[in-house]
Amino acid sequence: MCIMVNILISKYIGGDGTEPTSERIYLLKSGPSTSIQWAGEDDGLPTTQKIDDPTLNVTTSFGYNGSAQGPSIAQSEGYTISGQTSATEAGTYTLYVTPNAGYTWQDGSSGAKQLTWTITQAQQSSAAFSNAAATTFGQNLALSLSGVQENASVTYSVAAGTGAAHIENGVLIPDKAGTVTVTATIGATKNYAGTTITQTVTIGKAEQNFTLDQSQLSAFTTGKFTVSGASGALSFGAIDNDVIKVNADGTYEVKGVDSATITVTAAGDDNHNKDADVYSADVHDGRLQGRNERHDKIL
Repeated sequence: MCIMVNILISKYIGGDGTEPTSERIYLLKSGPSTSIQWAGEDDGLPTTQKIDDPTLNVTTSFGYNGSAQGPSIAQSEGYTISGQTSATEAGTYTLYVTPNAGYTWQDGSSGAKQLTWTITQAQQSSAAFSNAAATTFGQNLALSLSGVQENASVTYSVAAGTGAAHIENGVLIPDKAGTVTVTATIGATKNYAGTTITQTVTIGKAEQNFTLDQSQLSAFTTGKFTVSGASGALSFGAIDNDVIKVNADGTYEVKGVDSATITVTAAGDDNHNKDADVYSADVHDGRLQGRNERHDKIL
């Protein structure tokens, strides 16, 4: 009688002889004479080959750049790579490496190896202020940005420096001449991280545009000038004192009949420059008749 038994024998192929690199099925024949016979594929018996673990210590973090990217895992006939192997948008992804039929990992297991990898959000590096960096008191400044990606939301705030301002609906409204710091806060999107950028805006002093009250010119031979729209202390004078005498406080006295030139100076303030203008008038019959004429500034 002959008895045949299948036995699994690890076959050492290469290496240092401490770990089997493959396994084969052998036949043990017991009878009048006992022998061990190789049962190869021709005998229809299964074989199992051990393979090295895939190298997963590859780059697992990528920055969003608008193109498809992902970890580079070496291909092998011994395993299949599945799952998310590449992506374009920012996020966290997972891929799997699973031994094919007839293959195991070196520890004899055949479960899938898992690798988690990410594409991180990019920065809004091209975002910049596109509005002017200077305005004057009394002139509002519409704020704007260029280079903002993916229609990210933008909000503005302002901090006082030597000057002051406030913001309404994206418009900078000066409150005091000087410098202020505007901060634009850009919201996060799918592929871009939120960030802030700043701009220093200079608020210059405004020019004055005051007017001499012409109704006072024809009142009497004596009177006092009034000025509207001026900033800072006022001072007056007359270029031709033979016709009219004008005191620094704006009081005047008609002294003759002819043309006269009156000077008005406004000292200015924190938000307005100093300004000086000249006005012409005609004196007839002892009265000062305004010609409603304003000459160029004399500063």
